[in-house]
Amino acid sequence: MASINTVVKRKQYIWLGIVAVGAAAAIGGGLYLSDVDMSGNGTAAEQEPVPDMTGVVDTTFDDKVRQHATTEMQVTAAQMQ
Repeated sequence: MASINTVVKRKQYIWLGIVAVGAAAAIGGGLYLSDVDMSGNGTAAEQEPVPDMTGVVDTTFDDKVRQHATTEMQVTAAQMQ
């Protein structure tokens, strides 16, 4: 007859094995799913090219924008108090 310590130790090793196998399966599954090509049939769809936006954004900081930024900061400061 095995002592209680041997029985407990055996149960602990069984649980350690179950946890180790589960962790390895989860990590392996995650790595597999991260490498899976999920594009469907494998053909790349023709996409419209990205438009050239050079020169569209104006970098000037006029009075209207400055006033709006100041007002926003004042409102934020008032809400924090």
